Amino acid sequence: MTESRDNPPPEPEAVRESVALVRAGPVEVVSFGGALPLAVRHGQALTRPHWWSADTVPEAFAVPRAVWVAPVFLALFVGLSAALVPLLDDLQEWYVEPLAVISGKEPAELLAQGGSLAFRPFLALLIVLLSAFAVGSWSGRVRLALFGLAFYFASILLVDAVLVWFSESWTPWPFAPVGGIVAGIAGLLVIVTTVFMRYLLPDGIRVVARRRRSRTYLLVFLGAVAAAVVLAVAFGLVRDAYFDGLHVRFIGGLDSTVVIFLLSLTILLYVASATFEHTKPATGPRLSVAFLIPAYNEGSHLGECIRAIDAATARHVEGCKLYVVDNGSTDNTAAVAREALAACEAVEGEVLTCAAPGKARALNAGLSRITEDVVIRIDADTIVSPELLETVMPWFWDESVGGVSGLPMPNADTPRWLSPLRIAEVYYGVAFLRVAQGAADAVMVMPGMIAAYRRGLVQELGGFAEGINGEDADITMRIGRLGYRIVTDLDVRVLTEVPASVAHLREQRQRWARGLFHMAGRNMSTIWMRQGLRGLWVLPWSIFNASRRTLMIPILACAGVVELLDPSVFALREISVVAGFLVGLQLVVIALLLLAYRQFAALPFVPAFLLFRMFRAYTAFETLLTLRLKPANPGGG
Repeated sequence: MTESRDNPPPEPEAVRESVALVRAGPVEVVSFGGALPLAVRHGQALTRPHWWSADTVPEAFAVPRAVWVAPVFLALFVGLSAALVPLLDDLQEWYVEPLAVISGKEPAELLAQGGSLAFRPFLALLIVLLSAFAVGSWSGRVRLALFGLAFYFASILLVDAVLVWFSESWTPWPFAPVGGIVAGIAGLLVIVTTVFMRYLLPDGIRVVARRRRSRTYLLVFLGAVAAAVVLAVAFGLVRDAYFDGLHVRFIGGLDSTVVIFLLSLTILLYVASATFEHTKPATGPRLSVAFLIPAYNEGSHLGECIRAIDAATARHVEGCKLYVVDNGSTDNTAAVAREALAACEAVEGEVLTCAAPGKARALNAGLSRITEDVVIRIDADTIVSPELLETVMPWFWDESVGGVSGLPMPNADTPRWLSPLRIAEVYYGVAFLRVAQGAADAVMVMPGMIAAYRRGLVQELGGFAEGINGEDADITMRIGRLGYRIVTDLDVRVLTEVPASVAHLREQRQRWARGLFHMAGRNMSTIWMRQGLRGLWVLPWSIFNASRRTLMIPILACAGVVELLDPSVFALREISVVAGFLVGLQLVVIALLLLAYRQFAALPFVPAFLLFRMFRAYTAFETLLTLRLKPANPGGG
């Protein structure tokens, strides 16, 4: 075992085009919860929880917000929404004037069929409040409000005009329930687009493909889409013929048929992945392996992690090395690493020191020393199985594979209230959704708890992006953009630490939610570069889904109070039926997955997963309030 101290590594040459890593500046001051200082000011450590790190809130793009900020926002939104309700008739008469000009109809004709503005004025109010609570100068907030409102009204007027033009043939009337839903979805897309245009996100990058993608994945996806359409249409016919009296539908199109299509598509891709996914090669060359562990204040977990890796390498005979990167820990992390490595029987180890804070910086410090063929990134609180290398390494005998990940399960120390919820989340999100994405070569993330990469690819791509959240998703996307496959192997199982408190869980979920914004901001070009279904399908859908979840809590709060004051504004009966149908189907899928994978202890907690989803939605909303606005002069900082 050797120990060395390294500066952050130089940026390796990117593939064909330069991929600049994001770097954060010096930390100034941050506070959390309005009272508890948690970060670093001018190099001096302040009081903070053990789980706080430089990655908690990347200072270049976000700031921590007090716990009261989101509740105050929601209270204001609910109160102002209630104040709007008596004004809705007047607002509708005002709104139809420009709509009449665009659609070529008379205002009286537009008002004659009745209906309501539905979500339109409330989403405009949401844009105003998001601008008021945004992180930036007052002038920047005003610019955000003006841009967002102008973009919003222009888009909604255009959508409503289209609905008017074709309402006699195939579109709903704009002020009917489904027309309100269409306008609401359009408004949501406007808000999402505004966030990506006006908030400060990492600069976009280009990655030019190195390998041609197999057309098989596209054919499998198109076949699944066609079959899902057939199933959805068949469902609609059966529903209309036998269950027309039940309130399961509202004017076709945006109803449960869409839910059936989306669920059928995922199930078909899941089955296709199990049926057609490439198998591991039977033989291949002996590949050397480097385990890479970034560690910040992990003295209590690191020893067990190293011992598990030693047990796994015992079966690989030779060519394994372990690199532990102490990322400026203030506890005994380095000492624990040295002691555990000295006791290892199968793996040789090296302790590196990276003083620059941030997990990606620590990963890059280790990457600069690695010469082995395959890098297996492991979090310091993760326990691998003895069969890990036997399961992972054969995948790399296939030259088309660029990365492999697996199933990160909660360890035995997970709080009893959280363990079954996390198990359900992993089986639904990884064993179901991510496996389904694999059928289309569209896996978007290999989580940092367990991810194996071809070392040469990661180095050529410039290493891990620094100063952002979601560096694990970002490197996954970039490897995929090169044309290499990303494999999710459910036989690759590890045990990981789960936050032991609500505060830590909140911090974790904010990091994860922010990570999608950062990864998407950097890799948006994969859409217009048409780099496979990962960019054309999964990334846009993930952005929409995440944005819907981010705004779910304020929209639900608004809908609740408006429904109490005037039930005619929203078609909540229809919306709740479809939402219940969607949620019910998801819970059924989760229950079936838990049964199939024999996770019987988690089954009674499936209904509680709804509350867990609401918690995730709330933390996602909080995350939006932490993002910085773009400065007026981008070059001026």
